Amino acid sequence: MTHIFFWRECEELRKLGSEPVFLSTSRPPPSACPHAFRDQAAAATHDVFPPPASSLLRLLVRPLGALRVVRFWLGLRASLRDRLRFLGLSVCAAHLAAYCRRQRVSHIHVHSCGQAALLAAFTQRQGNRGCVVSKSVAGKIQYSVLPESLRP
Repeated sequence: MTHIFFWRECEELRKLGSEPVFLSTSRPPPSACPHAFRDQAAAATHDVFPPPASSLLRLLVRPLGALRVVRFWLGLRASLRDRLRFLGLSVCAAHLAAYCRRQRVSHIHVHSCGQAALLAAFTQRQGNRGCVVSKSVAGKIQYSVLPESLRP
C-alpha cells in the first residue's frame, strides 16, 4: 500500500479479470504513502499483524498444519534467536491461512524475501496447501513454494 508499483501491478491484474486481495504484514503510518490511492488501498488492505487471539486456537484445531510449519521451521538456517522470532509468525500464518480460505485466495505473491516470504510459506503449510506462493526478487518472479501438484 506504500509503493505505487504494487498499485500499478494490481491495476494490470484487474484488466486481466483478476481481483487482487491486499494483505499487509502491518499497517504503515499514513505518512508512508503520499500517493492519491492511499485511502483506497488502506481501506482494501487486510492486516495480518497483530493476529486475533483466535489464531492461536487455529494452530491447535489444525494440528497437521502446525506440524508442517514446525517441520519447515526446523529446517530453517538461522540463529536460535531468529528461529524463535520466526516461530511467532506461525500464529500470523494461522490467521492468514483462515483469511485466505474464507476469501478463496489461491495465490499469494510477496514482494519481499524477508519475513513476508517466510509468513507466506508458513501460511501455505498451515492449511492452504493448494495455494501457490511466489515472490519478487529484483523485479523477477520466483516461485519459492509450490503446491505438491505443481512440483517437478
